[in-house]
Amino acid sequence: MAISAINLGNTFTNTNGGTVVAGLSSGLDPNSIITSLVSAQTAQVTKLQDQITVNNSQASALSSLQQLLTQLQSTTAPLSLPQSPDQSTNLFALRTATINGNTTAAASSFLTATVAPATATGTYTISNITSTAAATIQESNGFSLSSADTSVVAATPTAGMFSAGTITFKSGATITLTAGETLNQVAAAFNAVTTGTNATGISASVIQTASGSPNNTYKLVFNGTSTGLANAFDFSAPYGAGDTVTSDPSGVLTNLTFHTDQPAQDAVFDFNGVSVDRSSNNISDLVSGVTFNLLQNTNGQTNPTFTVSVGADTTGITNGITNFVNAYNSFLNFYAQQTQLDPSTGAPATTAVLYSDSTLQTIFNQVTAYASSLVSGLGGGPHTLAGIGINFGNVAASSSNPAVPDVLQIDSTTLTNAINNNLTGVENVFGYVANSSSDKLAVFQGPTNKAISDFTVNVDQTGQNYTVQYTDPNLGPQTVTMTPSVLGTGGIALSAPSSSGLAGLVLIYADGTSQSGITVSTTNGIASQMNAFLLNVTGTSGAIANDQASIATKTQTTQTQINNTNTQINTQKNMLLQEFSALEAAIAAANSSLNFLNAQQAAQASAG
Repeated sequence: MAISAINLGNTFTNTNGGTVVAGLSSGLDPNSIITSLVSAQTAQVTKLQDQITVNNSQASALSSLQQLLTQLQSTTAPLSLPQSPDQSTNLFALRTATINGNTTAAASSFLTATVAPATATGTYTISNITSTAAATIQESNGFSLSSADTSVVAATPTAGMFSAGTITFKSGATITLTAGETLNQVAAAFNAVTTGTNATGISASVIQTASGSPNNTYKLVFNGTSTGLANAFDFSAPYGAGDTVTSDPSGVLTNLTFHTDQPAQDAVFDFNGVSVDRSSNNISDLVSGVTFNLLQNTNGQTNPTFTVSVGADTTGITNGITNFVNAYNSFLNFYAQQTQLDPSTGAPATTAVLYSDSTLQTIFNQVTAYASSLVSGLGGGPHTLAGIGINFGNVAASSSNPAVPDVLQIDSTTLTNAINNNLTGVENVFGYVANSSSDKLAVFQGPTNKAISDFTVNVDQTGQNYTVQYTDPNLGPQTVTMTPSVLGTGGIALSAPSSSGLAGLVLIYADGTSQSGITVSTTNGIASQMNAFLLNVTGTSGAIANDQASIATKTQTTQTQINNTNTQINTQKNMLLQEFSALEAAIAAANSSLNFLNAQQAAQASAG
């Protein structure tokens, strides 16, 4: 019997952009065969993609860790002290003023006070405010004008008008008025010499006092920019030595009249029982660091007396410590989540993507070690957080959070008592405290190596040579030459070179004289130690940043592997497609030959 056709398949399918035979009578399926042949490589791609997903989860968790530690660091900074030359960021140096009085109205309606950081605490009395400081207010005669842009200066003026010419003030300033100038221009001329060199301290404004037809009434009103009798003025004649206007040869003001609405006066009151007077209501020269602000006199009150108590900002300190405790506990809660085990399997929970991360473990170990440490070198008083009312406790597990051991808990009664009665002790537990033998020298910033606790400072202002001597445990006695820089607040800042063993040390010396042998001893508290550590690990080259960079590199490498493998898979698919296509072509050619042979055989059979 003749073979009619080689029929390996008659169904076609599209594979990888090409058409190949499928459903072969032999049972071969090209599409399945190609998929099977590349399955191992496809599985490798899936595995690599899963690794990128893990990398992304770890990177996200590290970002959360960075945020938590940055927040914790920001709460340790104001407890670390010192932070700035003016102590404005040192919580323990901040001060408040409490004012109590015996007046019928609230004390705050008569008097307020502001206090600079690090001001000595104390109590003061202010009583019998018989007057508050005031500035002169004087007005000119009225001008009947259609508008303030109408001329009021003439070469030959009438009554109530300015004469052209020049006047000289006792400050040395001069103004010149020209015929035809308007009221607004005259005011501008006075205001041009209110400030600057030879300033008069007298401002001018144009006030419309009445409306009319065809003209309105305007006045020039002059205000002293400073209060007190020493700053009083009067534009009324005479004009000569000692007067507000010392020279008016052209009679610029002669045809005008002036009325004083408010005379200048000094503030007069009793301070600690002593009568004083000041030209200003803001008085900062009675107590260093304290500015008393007088608001109104106490006339009509019976024996009016106010007690001003300057003390530490205990509310701010309590809030700062509470912020630190909350930030610390937030970090511990994060750590508990990242080390949580699945109770059903005993394996790390699916959310614990940093379970095996050594950086997280190292940071946790160090931060918790600081929190539980005993501060050395303090002598008497508290040495630990527990000593000021901050204890360790446990938080039980909930439906949404794992158990968190050893969180910080505040005993508010004990902490409040410590802040109110032993603030220095609280400072010592938290901060970097430097004790200098000279009241002219202060430590603005401690060295990075806090193990150096004692050093000697020598200040040579004449030769501008500034050195610090200390003993290195390994190298012995060392001397570091400090770099000086002038401060805007006076004094100089002395900074240690970054290459020295005292790198990071900044001293403030507030005097122009030389002094040698200044001894400084320091203690390094819990917040100070933690702050320095956290600044390092959260910095641009810190451990977290390095971990994130490493993950990013791994992800990039893995993605490159995925891209390369996908390219290989596509290349192999194309090659197999070509092979199956060639097979199909061979089968088609064979069938064509069979058809020809069968046709010949049939023809011969018919002919026979």
